[in-house]
Amino acid sequence: CNYRICVMLVTCLLLTVYFFTLLFLIQKSKFIKNSGLSPKLITILFTGKILIGFIYVYIEGSIFQGSDLSATFLNSLNQTALLKKDPWHFISSIFQSDNDNYGGLYNSRSYWNDLRNIFLEKTVGVFNIFSLSNLYINSVIYNFFIFFGHIALYRSFIRIWPKLQAPVVAGCFLIPGSIFFVSGINKDSLVFLAVSLIIYAVSNLSVAINRNSKIKHVVLLLTGLFLLFVIRNFFFTALIPLLTAYYLCGKINSKPVYVFAGVLALVAIVFFLSPELMNIVCAKQADFLQLGWAKSAIPVTTLEPGFKSFIHNLPEALNIAFLRPYVWDSYSPFYFASALELLLLILLVLISVIVIIKSRNPLFNNRLVLLCLFYGLVSMLIIGYTVPILGAVTRYRSAFLPFLITPFLCAFNWDKIKWLQ
Repeated sequence: CNYRICVMLVTCLLLTVYFFTLLFLIQKSKFIKNSGLSPKLITILFTGKILIGFIYVYIEGSIFQGSDLSATFLNSLNQTALLKKDPWHFISSIFQSDNDNYGGLYNSRSYWNDLRNIFLEKTVGVFNIFSLSNLYINSVIYNFFIFFGHIALYRSFIRIWPKLQAPVVAGCFLIPGSIFFVSGINKDSLVFLAVSLIIYAVSNLSVAINRNSKIKHVVLLLTGLFLLFVIRNFFFTALIPLLTAYYLCGKINSKPVYVFAGVLALVAIVFFLSPELMNIVCAKQADFLQLGWAKSAIPVTTLEPGFKSFIHNLPEALNIAFLRPYVWDSYSPFYFASALELLLLILLVLISVIVIIKSRNPLFNNRLVLLCLFYGLVSMLIIGYTVPILGAVTRYRSAFLPFLITPFLCAFNWDKIKWLQ
């Protein structure tokens, strides 16, 4: 009993020390200072993220037994032991997995599919050294890094809407489903961090005035792309044509929306003319369909590598990506909350679209906004086609909601709502 009390006291002390140390570092960071957010607001946002991270750890560890977080943490303990015993093998084993297939980039039974787990487990394994293998302390350290993703996205959007700090903060930091999953130790928070860094880097490259600034943002861009490739190479592949469209918008004298639409149309033609490319998406769906044990699995039509099959499955994919779970799908309070959030977000988008049309808001004339919107839509469509498990859909979607929702929050005419003034 005394031993347990001592462990709890040491854990609480470490939590306190790490929290205030990392908060101090955040307050001193030039990258965060230059965001224009007040120190008080930064403290509130960071503290809230840490607390939500604690809730995530408790729910995943105590309520959902056998969750991805539990598996990641158990494997990270082995990585910590390996790091202490043989640091060189700890590093070299990054290139080893149970699957010896190094050729199938999108194959679920290849090294590339295992790489995302290897990367996350080794990262947490390093954190264990500093946290004494405490998952709550790991969450504090982990969210310190993810917080920079929120700041990067905020700095990207606030340049476009400098007078709309509140909507930008709400979109980048406070979307409920997003902030919950993006505060967890999982792959989706890393996807959010990677894409946020990419968005920030490309938005600054176009206005960089000196060589050092360009080099810094190129390094940041490559870091984000590398992280996205390691964690979710599907979403990495989807981003490349859109980054190309973003670049072309600065070179072609045409409306940005036409450039993005043209690039996506070309990609669609190449995709549907290639059975091999279509088969990759079909195989991804088949991998999920094999997880028949998943409680939140839903019946879907099996994809086949053909234009007709993809068009036939399009309404189903859109339904899964943007509308599920329904309120009546909600056999637990977590899915019920997600369903209510979706309804509110859909209502917000519909109202914003009406406002955009009536006020002729130039939302779709900004290439960075279009990059975020089109990438969010394409990523959601990939989720709808390939993920027939509501739990996974909700988690995957959370990483892309800030990119989709923030522009619509900023397009809404908040000045006309008198009680908000």
